[in-house]
Amino acid sequence: MSIRRSIIAGSWYPGEAAKLKAEVEKYLTAAQTYPTDSELLGIVSPHAGLMYSGPVAAFAYKNLKGLGIKTVVLIGPSHRASFEGSAIYASGEWETPLGKVEIDSELCQKIISQDQTHIADLPVAHAQEHSLEIQLPFLQTVLDPGFKIVPIMVSNHCLASCERLAHSIVHALNGNCEGILLLASSDLSHFHSQAEAKKLDQKVVKAIENYDPEKLAGELAFEKCEACGGGPIVAVMIACKLLGADKGVVYDYRTSGDVTGEKDQVVGYLSAGLYRTK
Repeated sequence: MSIRRSIIAGSWYPGEAAKLKAEVEKYLTAAQTYPTDSELLGIVSPHAGLMYSGPVAAFAYKNLKGLGIKTVVLIGPSHRASFEGSAIYASGEWETPLGKVEIDSELCQKIISQDQTHIADLPVAHAQEHSLEIQLPFLQTVLDPGFKIVPIMVSNHCLASCERLAHSIVHALNGNCEGILLLASSDLSHFHSQAEAKKLDQKVVKAIENYDPEKLAGELAFEKCEACGGGPIVAVMIACKLLGADKGVVYDYRTSGDVTGEKDQVVGYLSAGLYRTK
């Protein structure tokens, strides 16, 4: 069985299980849950080093407890690998200091079969990528043991590409999202002043709160805002919308400057939930 070993343990997050668990739990304790009777279908979570974006990510993950999630479809941007369309890691396991997580290979193959010219089983594209791995320690902490993952990376962030991936996922699920969570991994603006970052990032916040993935895709394309995982956010919003989601909630927003105190060049982070109103 193929096992993807951690590439960021000991750097982006603690390499020892006890220390990693304690840090994740610390952030979860400080976070708050969003009170609602709506059904949570998807989340947006940042992917910087744990000390920077972990406090923000924890708000999304704290809302997952007790939901009975069996499989998480993770969609993130490729920072290093170059490929066409979307790349899935379709079989095996991913490992962190907290243990191994099995790939939902059956769902992976169903997604690939929907659009084989656009979606491929390409584990090599995931070899040096951090944007999905950084989510696993939180998932391993808040979800029941035995959950599975579907890791997907995108290189093309245009609206048409996001729509193709979203439709493939929903068709593979046959419209049934029971036990399924969709997750978009993204940071926001990079290396602007604190004031400018907040101005740019507010456009992403508003697009999520107004549940308008098409507007978000357009503003990203015309560089009116920034998100290194803009495509994943748009794809997850569209997929969740096809599954009935109609409400976006931004749980938390901060910048790296809020952690370091250095506010000349910051990176923006948000966490959000996508809900289906009952």
